[in-house]
Amino acid sequence: MADIIINKKQLNLIKEQQVLNESLLSLENVLMAAGFIPVIGGIADIALICYYLFKGEKLYAAIMLIGLIPGVGNWIAAPIIRLFKGSREGVIAMK
Repeated sequence: MADIIINKKQLNLIKEQQVLNESLLSLENVLMAAGFIPVIGGIADIALICYYLFKGEKLYAAIMLIGLIPGVGNWIAAPIIRLFKGSREGVIAMK
């Protein structure tokens, strides 16, 4: 069987990709989904803002503040956060 040789840059890309593959049932994803539920959505959004502030991700917390706007907030904030988290450029920009 042939050996596979990779350099450090390729190894870092693999590790970065593993970070992007979050579990569906992570606290962040559960709170984001709960934000769409009418009665508890506001509480879930506030909890998610606190979670982001605890992690030091102030931009995500600010975007989630938009999510507190009744009606359209979740439809604006959630896709923006997923865009940043799902793209390599977004991850680099957040660092």
